[in-house]
Amino acid sequence: MGIERDEIQESAKLTGKKTSKLYYFITLLLAWSIPAVAVAGADISSETIVRFYEREDYGGDNRSLAPLYEYLTLEMWRERGTGLSFHSQLWGRADLADKSGEKKSDGEIIYGYLQYLSPGVDFRVGRQSIYEGVANEPLDGGSISFDLGGMASLSLYGGPSVSMAEEDGRSGDLVYGGRLSHTLPGVYSLGLSYKSLSNDSDVAQELAGVDASLFMIPSTSVMGRSTINVESGEWAEHSYEALILVGDFAFRPHFWTFDYAEIFDAGDKTPGPFQFLADGEEQVTVVGAAVDFQLTEDAVMIEVKGDSYNYEERNESANYAAVALEVRTAEITGAGAELGRMEGETSDNSYTIGRGYAQWRSGIYLLSGDIVYAAYDEPVLGEDQSLFLSLGGGMTFMGGALTLKVSGDYTSGPYFDEDLRAMVTCDYHFTK
Repeated sequence: MGIERDEIQESAKLTGKKTSKLYYFITLLLAWSIPAVAVAGADISSETIVRFYEREDYGGDNRSLAPLYEYLTLEMWRERGTGLSFHSQLWGRADLADKSGEKKSDGEIIYGYLQYLSPGVDFRVGRQSIYEGVANEPLDGGSISFDLGGMASLSLYGGPSVSMAEEDGRSGDLVYGGRLSHTLPGVYSLGLSYKSLSNDSDVAQELAGVDASLFMIPSTSVMGRSTINVESGEWAEHSYEALILVGDFAFRPHFWTFDYAEIFDAGDKTPGPFQFLADGEEQVTVVGAAVDFQLTEDAVMIEVKGDSYNYEERNESANYAAVALEVRTAEITGAGAELGRMEGETSDNSYTIGRGYAQWRSGIYLLSGDIVYAAYDEPVLGEDQSLFLSLGGGMTFMGGALTLKVSGDYTSGPYFDEDLRAMVTCDYHFTK
């Protein structure tokens, strides 16, 4: 389930409370569909996060927030990797300071589904997220993927959309589609996909696409995808990148272009987090490359990179170039520095930026630090620089099953006069 947590949490939050109670019940029903006597193994993970915010924005307003988040993950199986299993994650929030301007508490099921795995077949029913070609969609329904004779496979999915739950109710909300792929190991993989998203029985989004990975040239790979808006017939996205290995050098060129009007074409029916993109007609094109050089084996790497950005609607372009150094050792899990320059046509797109970071782990202890400084050529909202500082530390207990972490962040710049944040995180993992 590889997805950014904030994105799926935001989509899940759009579900109304009436349906929330229903899906809590359905999730519990799915969990109990695996009899307790048949459960051979289980994973339970709890992540508790308390954040503290003290913020003064550029308008002079002060805000103090103290939200508490809880993420609870449960997995049960009869035999790991095959047969019947259950997977779920729930989140809850309580505002300890009660000054957020929103309701004091909230919660939702991020995912909760029953899965059946057998050779060549993967069947899931319940709340889940679909990542098949053009689809990146949470739904309450079913999905199945199966092999078609070894080198080909087919995936199908369908059910009520989670992201459209708050637009005109859930009646007539439906997302469905699939992906057909063919793979020749070590040579290529090719996929064709389709997705239809309806809100109140009206089609809000209809996309089709092709994705490919090519490995036909030694030490060279090319991968990417193209997406078309079926209704308008216009391209919505082209995203391609390559990896070329030559000795200790790795060359990574890329090309991306996105037309927001074609991707998020549902207008006022567009899911909440993407409404601001649907209201615009920006088309962004990025062309760039990075060259990595391994100075020492698995320890020190230098990277030189550059990108050219073109914004069609704003009639603006910008170029970014940077050099970076990264060090990794047994105890230093990641440390480095980067110096970059953005050369654009507006004040917020013309600046010099530097970053330094380090992550250190020794036994049960871990420390981290990060600093980012930007100097603008011309003031942005009256400020000509911005600064971000972060420090964190933690310890593990009970053989690594329990981790406690504390971190603090400070931000100052055009958009926040002063922004102070602190976070306490408690992670617990139990495996039967």
